[in-house]
Amino acid sequence: MADITGSETELQAVTDGMPRYRAQVAVSTYSSHGGVSGDSYACRRLADGRHIFILSDGMGKGAAAAAESNLAVRTLSDLTEAGFDIETSLRTLNSILLLKSEDEIFSTIDIGVFDEKTGRLKLYKIGAASTFIKRKGDVKSVKMAALPMGIIDDLRIDFVSVRLRPNDQIVMVSDGVIDSVGASGRDSAPAAWLTAAIAGIKSKDPQTMADLIINRAVENYGLREKDDLTVISILIK
Repeated sequence: MADITGSETELQAVTDGMPRYRAQVAVSTYSSHGGVSGDSYACRRLADGRHIFILSDGMGKGAAAAAESNLAVRTLSDLTEAGFDIETSLRTLNSILLLKSEDEIFSTIDIGVFDEKTGRLKLYKIGAASTFIKRKGDVKSVKMAALPMGIIDDLRIDFVSVRLRPNDQIVMVSDGVIDSVGASGRDSAPAAWLTAAIAGIKSKDPQTMADLIINRAVENYGLREKDDLTVISILIK
């Protein structure tokens, strides 16, 4: 039995007592295996005023994949909350997963860090799907090639930094969303359909954006077996 769920929160930035930026966040998910999703996510505001968005896709399906991604997100959330930087947190998680290598625990990691004071977004991707940034109808995608966590000891950590503006929209997705078209062989550039879909959604409401993308991905799969789907949608104000 598949489940579609959605949730929305608002993270407000305060500088000298006055809000400078707000990150309005919404999440929509689709679980393809009895309500147990192999995707896990976390969205929170850190003590230093940064907002962190974490999305992990566990390898495989069902409870095993859920356990993998939950471990990854929980570990990263705890480490960053404790004050560790992103690079140290990622290397620590990779070491933990390597120690459990006999269990073949692999997970993709997608992290967005938004600084409420500068308006800058840093994207870290370890085997993760593209992130999409929409500005005035124009949609750009950010993709970095890397193996999932827990495979190699010498983890390479890169990030892309983007200066955001009010009304920019950020869309983070799990692989299942993009692959809803690419897996069928109908599209040689799997992310192309999602770029077009995001550009065509006129609503600024992040929950509407997330829900419409999930619904479109489910339609793309049709009668084929569906993957777990997760969309994190963020509106900068």
